[in-house]
Amino acid sequence: AVPMDPPQASLISYKTTDSLQNMVVRFDFALTPATKKTASKASFSFLIYAPTLPQWGFRSATQEYYDLFPEYFEVKSPGGGNWLFQHAYDQLEGIEDFSFGYNETPGSYAFDKEHGVVSFQYTAPAEQWMEWPGKPKEPEPTYDDYMGRFQELLNDTTGALDLNGFPLVTKKNVAEAMRNSATLLADGRYFTVGWYVYGETVCFITNHNPDIPGWNSYKLQISNVEKAEKAAVDEGVTLGGVYIDNLAGLGSYNYRTDHFAYADLPLLWDADKRLVLPTYSSMYSYAKAIRERCDANNQLILANMVFPERGSAQYVHMVDVPGSEMGPHWG
Repeated sequence: AVPMDPPQASLISYKTTDSLQNMVVRFDFALTPATKKTASKASFSFLIYAPTLPQWGFRSATQEYYDLFPEYFEVKSPGGGNWLFQHAYDQLEGIEDFSFGYNETPGSYAFDKEHGVVSFQYTAPAEQWMEWPGKPKEPEPTYDDYMGRFQELLNDTTGALDLNGFPLVTKKNVAEAMRNSATLLADGRYFTVGWYVYGETVCFITNHNPDIPGWNSYKLQISNVEKAEKAAVDEGVTLGGVYIDNLAGLGSYNYRTDHFAYADLPLLWDADKRLVLPTYSSMYSYAKAIRERCDANNQLILANMVFPERGSAQYVHMVDVPGSEMGPHWG
């Protein structure tokens, strides 16, 4: 077995031949001085142990793992309950019949508290959507068109995300965070996707590492969390926690070399032997920072583990309420 923290690019396999039976643990990493935090070095670890109750097979092996790492499985949530998303449940009769427990998009923090529902602030660290009001869906803009709109936002100092006297976050700040945090494809272009999925907007895939200098994806997410915390206090209650959308992140590799310095985990090689920053490294940095912040504020983490094949299980030990959004084309 391998520990869950920190995540490791590893593969455990069992091979047999006529004369040999081999258990193989493989670790992948790239050593480079470009990673300032782990310059030219990487650590890895694994465990070899036998179940104390072998007649129970994998169940016994799993219990041993629980016992070895009890901190991964500590229960902090108040209990089970349905997960609300964009539902005005205050208009329902017999609310108690629905066993609501967690609200991703609260309308009233005080109403949630009154009915035993934990309120969360939504964050989507892996993505930043660039709005383009008035732009028709067809024809789809070219990459150069997106870059032109992007430059317009970098020059725009009008407000966005303002709430109840908080310092104004301008559209320029948002664009700066996109510029500083955006990931790059192998050809050096920004990773853009999803034109018109949510209307007149396109998604920039971002690196959510909190240590990227200047305005960054993490700072944008936290600005919204802080606003929600103040709004909850204004209603006489406290915010229950932070929601992380797309816990697995988006995309697989980030080729942006100036991001390598801030990586908390070793880099990898791609199929063409180019250095890459894996997406799971960025999400690990974000989830770890949110975990530390929530622990300090007695808050929970609710997370969307949709697309588990992309690796969201690597961070599940940091999550108090794991779940998955479901839809006709995902989940």
